[in-house]
Amino acid sequence: MGEGYELRGVFITNRLCNQDADDLISISPNLRVFDKVELNRQYLPIDKPEPIATPISFDVSKVSVLQHPIESSLEMIIAPLFASELVKMEGIANQELFAWNLRYQLRRSPVNKAINKSLETPSEHKYFPAFHNGLTVLAEKVSLNNGKGSPKKITISGYAVVNGCQSLSVLYHNKPSITKDLKILTKLVNVSPKSELALKITDHTNRQNGITGRDLQSNNPLQTRLQSEVHREYRNEVFYRIARGEHPEWTQTKVIENDVMARILLAFDLAEPHSCHQHYRLFEDLHAAIFGRPEVNADRVVALSDIDQVITSQLPMMEDKPFAYYSLTRFLFHYLLRQALEIDKSDGLNFCRKPSDYLNEKDGRLRLKRSVKPIIVALINIVDADLKRRQEEEGVGFDYKKDLKSPSKIADIRSKVIPHYQMGIGSKFTRSFCDLWKESKKEKKRRSNQSLN
Repeated sequence: MGEGYELRGVFITNRLCNQDADDLISISPNLRVFDKVELNRQYLPIDKPEPIATPISFDVSKVSVLQHPIESSLEMIIAPLFASELVKMEGIANQELFAWNLRYQLRRSPVNKAINKSLETPSEHKYFPAFHNGLTVLAEKVSLNNGKGSPKKITISGYAVVNGCQSLSVLYHNKPSITKDLKILTKLVNVSPKSELALKITDHTNRQNGITGRDLQSNNPLQTRLQSEVHREYRNEVFYRIARGEHPEWTQTKVIENDVMARILLAFDLAEPHSCHQHYRLFEDLHAAIFGRPEVNADRVVALSDIDQVITSQLPMMEDKPFAYYSLTRFLFHYLLRQALEIDKSDGLNFCRKPSDYLNEKDGRLRLKRSVKPIIVALINIVDADLKRRQEEEGVGFDYKKDLKSPSKIADIRSKVIPHYQMGIGSKFTRSFCDLWKESKKEKKRRSNQSLN
């Protein structure tokens, strides 16, 4: 305190403050209390479903069972379990059983096709434990009775499947094809799916072909908290998908895929459209830089997704169709739009810093789309004209497959496009975001008055 610091007390509880607590707080100015209400208000929970609590038992009276004590409080049981019993686990239909896995069901995959083919051949069912990798189930409670006086059974509760999602989902959807000979080698570990050890088990058991960086980050708090915030702030309007195959029932037009958003943020916020083709980096060395910033919240994600819809709807209007439909072109225009918005030192720059102020206004999302559309159209027209000029004056086309991956070429495009856009504002051929935003408010008011008349 002698160095200028102030001593404060902080008390954190998941209970609600009662009258005694309120009385204590009122006479303790240096005490800050975070109770259940305050925690929910200021901090986002990791929006994961709880492990399946309902106990389920598996008959192992006619199969061999291996019990392996890993340490005094940790045991693993391995046994070939009847597929007909495994598909009775709760949470398969809605995918909650796999919430702690790295990814959800992928309906079209080589694994699924192979299992489907084997299911069609009942004579092969008895070989499943031999040629199938099996399931990994983590459970808070795992018990094996000795079979005296009752069938020998393994009972689990508080469980989740962290490896074998594809196989179990295929079996579930093909229950009529399951015979009594079909068993799946299952590894059951009595560890909570929510524990640190569970994260390591999930990661290591899924280190196989087909697992992407996106899959490995699906349990990362940066992703789960952002998903929680989007679904809370935009309930049933927008869905933020963080794992492949997650919630296939979501309306696709309302879904924001986090791997697409990673590239949008990389282009718009970090000014690196030239890196958007490096998919493997998005959820590895670039992941924290893209998603780990305080300004990356639900409003920013939704605003940029809405802008992306405008960009992708306008790109087909370009004269140079191959350039328009190239996968990296949309991210180039996210970058150019950010550069154009920053010219506007009022609303344009403010929007880039804090989209929440604009989306939270009445009809903010609709007004945003209307406000950025003329700017995007202007940028597209300028790029189109520059591409045509290059061809006519220099006799060479723009090698977009190569140049859109080059920082120097991107900088060259910006040096030609943004000054032309700036001159367009000065000569009144186009309008700034500030003017368009104000106009969108007047337009909304005018349409409202017309509807009343």
